[in-house]
Amino acid sequence: MRLAFVIDSLYNSGGMEHSMSIVAGALTSKYDVTVITGLQNKRELFYPLSPKITYVDISVDPNLKKKHLFEMPIINDYRKKLEKYLFEHRMDYVVSLGGITQYFLYKIKDGSKKILWFKFEINIFKVWATGNPIKVLCETTFQKYRMIYHISKFDKIVLLTDSDLKQWRNYTNRAVRIYNPLTLDVPLQISDLSNKQVIAVGRLTKVKGFDFLIDAWGKVNKEHPDWELVIYGDGEERSNLQRQIENLGLSSVIQMPGRTKELVSKYAASSIFILTSREEGFGNVMIEAEACGLPIIAFDCPYGPREIIRNEYNGYLIPKIGDVDTLSEKIIKLISDSTLRKKIGNNALKDVKRFSVDKICNEWVQLLSTI
Repeated sequence: MRLAFVIDSLYNSGGMEHSMSIVAGALTSKYDVTVITGLQNKRELFYPLSPKITYVDISVDPNLKKKHLFEMPIINDYRKKLEKYLFEHRMDYVVSLGGITQYFLYKIKDGSKKILWFKFEINIFKVWATGNPIKVLCETTFQKYRMIYHISKFDKIVLLTDSDLKQWRNYTNRAVRIYNPLTLDVPLQISDLSNKQVIAVGRLTKVKGFDFLIDAWGKVNKEHPDWELVIYGDGEERSNLQRQIENLGLSSVIQMPGRTKELVSKYAASSIFILTSREEGFGNVMIEAEACGLPIIAFDCPYGPREIIRNEYNGYLIPKIGDVDTLSEKIIKLISDSTLRKKIGNNALKDVKRFSVDKICNEWVQLLSTI
C-alpha cells in the first residue's frame, strides 16, 4: 500500500514537522511512504527523514505570493503540480498536514483516500487576529466556516486532542483523535533535576506567550537570583522579547540562544519545563520534557496541555492563560522543594509511555485500515 504525506515545507523546527517525520518514518514498516512538500524551495530539511521514505518537492513558485494580492494563484499552481504528481504515482492514502492543501486536496480525484492531520483548534483564527474587534469578528467567523467547509470534505480528519474532537463533532462525524508521538529517540538522557536552570522551547511568536514567562521570571528572580531561564527557539518576536528582558533587568538570568537540534542534552541540563502558550495544538515539547524527567508547568490553553498534564502529578496546569502570579508561584514552589521536584519528575517519566511511537503508529495503521 502506498501512503503520502503532503506538507507545505519542512525547513521549520516546529512540532508538526517533527511529528510528521517520526510518524512517516515509523509507518515505512507497513507502507511505501512518500513525503511531498510544495514550498520547500531547496531549503534544508530541519528534521531528517528516514532513508526508507521517498522525498519530493514539487516546487510551487514562491514568487506568486509577492506578485498577487490574493492567494488563488499560488493555490492553483500548488494544486496543478500536486495533482500531476498524484495521478502519475497513484497513492492509496494521502495525508495533508494542513496549510494550503487543506483547501483543495480533497478535490483531486486520483482514487486515493484523503486524510487531514489538523494541528489547530477550531477557533485558531481568533487567537491570531488583531485589530478592530468588529472587523476581527467578521473576518475570523468567515475564516472559521470557510475552513470547516473544506475540512469536512476529507475522508478522515485526525485531531490531536479529545477537546478538539468534541468541538469538531458539532460539524462532522469523520474526525478521530490520535496523539502526537514522543519525537525524541530513546533511550534518553534523564535529568537529575539538580541544575539551577529552567527551560522553555518554541517559536518566538506571540501565540507562544514567552512575554508571560519573562514577566513571571522577574518575580522568580527576586526569590531565586541564582536560577537561570533558557528559551530555545527563534521567530519574529525575538527583538520584542529581548527588549522586555532588558527593560526588566533580567539579561544576566534569561538566555535566548536560538534554535537547537540538541534538545535532549538541553532538557537533561534543566530541572523544570515551562509552556506559556496562548494556544497549543498539542505540545510535543511537553512530552519531550517528560521523557527527560522534567516536571512541567503550563497554562490551560486550548487544548494540548490539559491532555498531557495531570495536575500535581506530572506538573502544574494553571487555569487562567496569562496568570503570571500563579505561574511564578508554581515555579518558585518547584525550585524551593527539590523532593517535590523529583517526585513530579519521576511521575513524568511514567506518564510519557502513553505517547510511545509504537502505540501512536499502531493507531494510524488501524485508522488507515478502516477507511
